[in-house]
Parts: sequence; structure tokens; C-alpha cells
Amino acid sequence: MKTKKSLFSGVFAVSLAAAAAFQVNAVNLGDSSPSVLFDVVKGREAIVHMNVDLVSGPVNITAEIPADVFTGRGYVFAVTPIVDAELEGAFAASIEYGMAVDYFDIVDITFYDRYDNVLSPSGVTLKFESDINYNAVYIEENGSFRQLEMTKIDNTNIVEAPHFSRFVLASLTPVDIEPGVDPAPGPEPDPDPEPIAPPEPETSPEPQINPEPGVYPAPEPEPDPEPIAPPEPETSPEPQIDPEPGVDPAPEPQPEPQPEPQPEPQPEPQQSQQSKPTPADKGVKTGDNSAAFALVFGAMGAAAVGTVLAASKKKASK
Repeated sequence: MKTKKSLFSGVFAVSLAAAAAFQVNAVNLGDSSPSVLFDVVKGREAIVHMNVDLVSGPVNITAEIPADVFTGRGYVFAVTPIVDAELEGAFAASIEYGMAVDYFDIVDITFYDRYDNVLSPSGVTLKFESDINYNAVYIEENGSFRQLEMTKIDNTNIVEAPHFSRFVLASLTPVDIEPGVDPAPGPEPDPDPEPIAPPEPETSPEPQINPEPGVYPAPEPEPDPEPIAPPEPETSPEPQIDPEPGVDPAPEPQPEPQPEPQPEPQPEPQQSQQSKPTPADKGVKTGDNSAAFALVFGAMGAAAVGTVLAASKKKASK
């Protein structure tokens, strides 16, 4: 009887210890989505794990969630490998001086609730079990990387996650540095940085007034066209004739001098002993005589005509 009672007590103790930390209804959501769906019993610690193929090899990732952090059903534990050249370059540049990076892998670890809300619990322990010789774990925070305190047991790296983000599993090797050789200094900050000009204020466009239906807006007056000046005639330059080598160019002809006109000699007037009257001097007298002769001949003609008329009357009377 005592044997049965002690056996029952032992089985009950083992069952109670197993129930204190367990994984309930963990379902892998598929190879295309490296996620696990799990439920949590209130007051009990939950443990979920997943096998993920990273660039360096397969890794088994386990999350140990303290009691009362999650309560209920429908939680998702998602692990996504990250291959990002820019992020990898930022991590390699953040390694402290004196250490060399042999290889590393980046994973994104996130928790979701049943409504697809992102959860970031604290106090969760992450275990990375792999045959790859990882010896450092980093967490990405706002573009920079911080190394976490790690415990290594056999081939398992154990860290406590302050929150959930992107994690880097790395293998680092110290580099021998010659004594007395200072590391290469980084770029010095500019003591006088150029001031940043304030942005130009945005100008709001003028409001457009919608015309009333059936009313057309008045056309805007067109500006007067500017007068177009006539093109200046093109003058072609006179062709330049290159003289032959050794031959002087012919001199330009000079105009012949014109003789100045000489005044012709005028004959000296000769004085006669007695000046003869010119026809112009006689013109006055000659004109007077002509008038007198005309009167005389007119009177004589009139008398002759009268005589002829008288004789003709006499003959007619007889």
C-alpha cells in the first residue's frame, strides 16, 4: 500500500513539473511562413521553438516566455530570415576596432496576437542552438546594433531579449594589432557647418471662380505684339587675295594731279578818234520819222479813195 502511494506521488510530481513549463497546441503554419501558432495557460510559462534555415546553416530558435506575460489563445511566434545588403553593411561597419567578422546571419523575431497586433514582451529568453560557431548576438535598435550579454552552453547561445526586433548571430575573431599603431581616425566633424536655408514658403494657387451656367467669362486682353525690327542687310567682306610668296603686291594707282585753270587774257579796248553813232542811238529818231511817214501816206490814201468815189458817183448820175 505504501509502495502504491509513493508511486502515485512520484507520477503526480513529475506531471506537475512538466505542466509548469510546456507548449500547448503549437502548430507550424507552413514552410512559406516560418511561424508557430501557440496557446498559453494563465500562470504558466510557455516555451515555443522553431527550426529556421539561415544563410550559414540551420538554427533551432527557442523562446521561453515567463508566466502571465501572455494569457489566452491564438498567439504567433514568427521568425523571418533577413537578407539586406544595406543592413548587412551597416552591421559590418558597427563592429568595434580589433575584431573581424567571419560570418553572420540576421533574423527578425516577432510575436503577434490573434488580431495580428505586434507584441514586444520583455524578459523573454532566446536560445539559438546550432552547429555553427556563433559567439556573439546583437539586436538592431533604430539603425544601430547593440551587443547583448550571452551565455554559451555547448552549441547553444542564450540571451535575454529586452524587446523584439532584428537579431544578428555573428562569429567574431580578434585581430592582432601592432603595438604603437593607432587605429585609423574617423572623419572629423566640420567646425563650421554650412547653415541650412529655411524652406521656401508654399504659395497657394489663386482660387478659381466657377462661372455661372450659360455665362462665359470675358476673354483676357491680349498684349500688343512688339514691333519687329527689319533685319540689317548682310555685308559680305571683300575677298582678300593672298599674295604669292616672294611677290610684293602692286601699289594702288594714285590719281593724276589736275592743272589749275589759268584765266584767259582780255584784249585791251582801243580808243577811236571819233565815236560813230550806233543803231541803238539812231533808233529814237528813226522811230519818230516812221510815224510821220505813216500819217502822211494814210492821208494821201484817204484822199485818193475819196477822189475815186466822187468820180464814180458822177458817172452814175449821167
